[in-house]
Amino acid sequence: MARIQLSGGTYQARSVVASAQRALNLFAEPMAQVQGEPAQFAYYPTPGLTTLLTLPQNIVRGIRQASNYNIYAVAGSGVYRITPGSPWSSTHIGDITGGRTTPVSMMDNGTTMFIVDGTTSGWTVDLATDAFAQIDSTADPGGMFAGADAVGYLDTFFIFNKPGTPQFYWSLSNAATFDPLALDIANKRRHPTTS
Repeated sequence: MARIQLSGGTYQARSVVASAQRALNLFAEPMAQVQGEPAQFAYYPTPGLTTLLTLPQNIVRGIRQASNYNIYAVAGSGVYRITPGSPWSSTHIGDITGGRTTPVSMMDNGTTMFIVDGTTSGWTVDLATDAFAQIDSTADPGGMFAGADAVGYLDTFFIFNKPGTPQFYWSLSNAATFDPLALDIANKRRHPTTS
């Protein structure tokens, strides 16, 4: 019986009859051919399948390792700081909007981490103290914070999308606050429409 040569990851030719390979939860390690090995690659199971910690709420909506190397997770409505070790542990530091299962977006600037979940609220975590605070569009001075589905960080500014619009806005430089005159906002030229 001829040996089937597996030779890499997932790929598919224009005709499925000609070629269709799927390597699910496997990674390929090249084998040295100078020793006459019978195959080009050895396939191993995906690493990271060991349970290290179970959070109190089981719907994990996001995990981020902050720039200070602390690990933060949002599970259900809870926000947790995760401490690696033997055993791993979690500390509940606050709560965000309850009843949602959509992914959250998290980003930090080295001192503060923002969390947004698509609602009109957002949250900050002080990376030095784990102090947790809510920013609400109705409570923000000047009404600049409008919530977001995603947050990014670029050149000392947090950048947010304004849900349901082609607009984006940003924080003050090196801060988790906003221009009270609401001048730090712009429109994208094009965006996908939703029905």
